[in-house]
Amino acid sequence: MKNNLALPEGSSNNKPTQANISFRSPVSAFFVFAGNVGSQAEVSVPMMDTNILLVDDDKDTCASMSDVLVDLGYTVDTANDGPGALELSERHQYRIALLDYNMPGMNGVELCRRLKLSQHSVVVAIVTAFSNVAMTEESSDAGVQRCFMKPVDLLMLMPFVKEAVSSN
Repeated sequence: MKNNLALPEGSSNNKPTQANISFRSPVSAFFVFAGNVGSQAEVSVPMMDTNILLVDDDKDTCASMSDVLVDLGYTVDTANDGPGALELSERHQYRIALLDYNMPGMNGVELCRRLKLSQHSVVVAIVTAFSNVAMTEESSDAGVQRCFMKPVDLLMLMPFVKEAVSSN
């Protein structure tokens, strides 16, 4: 997977635009999310056992993103902080890690660095409400492949996940 790290859409003023987006999952459930594009799209994801580590100190964000990914056929482990995520990574191998940037105790970039020590091939994305050039450069240096603005636009996230799965 290429390291195409760039400032997420809407990061120039840190206020992404929002619109409702409808997704239809492979299991025929219907979801509506806030996103950056106002259109309906079919999300086609291979139904396979793919371990994803999702880390966010906001429990509601963690639960809602996890629910969507599980409904799309992925295996998802969640943690609400860096130490909890590192504990999970001692027991499980992950293909993808979606990490909140701003968490108490350990930010997502530091967590990425530590994850990469034991799980060299994990594909990492940072999820953040605020972005700037320094954070993007720091993320890239740590091995982060992509940054996504909150609320996460699933039209952008799902192709990233699909590519990460097929590249491993």
